[in-house]
Amino acid sequence: MRAASPVLALVAGLVLLAGMVGFAVGLPAVADDEAGGSVPADPFPDRVLGGDLVVYDGLEQLPEGAQVTPEQITEQLDEQNEYAADKLGEVFETDVAVTTYLATDLSAQAEASISAGEPGTFRLGLPVDPDEPHGGPWYDVVRQGETACYVAWSSDDQAAAADAVPSAVHCQRGDDGATYEIRAAGLSVDDTVGVLDEIVAHGAG
Repeated sequence: MRAASPVLALVAGLVLLAGMVGFAVGLPAVADDEAGGSVPADPFPDRVLGGDLVVYDGLEQLPEGAQVTPEQITEQLDEQNEYAADKLGEVFETDVAVTTYLATDLSAQAEASISAGEPGTFRLGLPVDPDEPHGGPWYDVVRQGETACYVAWSSDDQAAAADAVPSAVHCQRGDDGATYEIRAAGLSVDDTVGVLDEIVAHGAG
């Protein structure tokens, strides 16, 4: 994780990055009743990455100077996640569960979803050659094991920095007839994939 916080907008009293619509590109167009997949009854672990990220309603305290309380964060994200799950389920005609993880120091956040049905191709933007110069933000697409990820960089300088952390990482994988997705800010690709692997393992357990 990195020190610069993409979540501090919320701590300053503004709205948390609302990216649940990003999950829509990867959900199956119509639920496949023959696939036999389903959303696990207990879909998400409470903590991931060794406890560095917790489900939003598990935050017990915020950094000094925060202008909101853990209770306010819980209330806001309860509403956001409930709406997102209902809307995505309605549009894509499948069961969907969503949650938001926050770093305990608010240095990172990750929005996770699980939907019934096999994953399909998803695209957030056209990937470009990472070895070529770019005049602005650009996407790369990578695969780690069973997980495919779009990686967003704000600039070539950001991508070239030591221990560079992307602006955002959006990953997807399938397991047992369900689609698992995560969109993270403030996490490396490895950590984002690691969180998704932990969610899949939790669902399978």
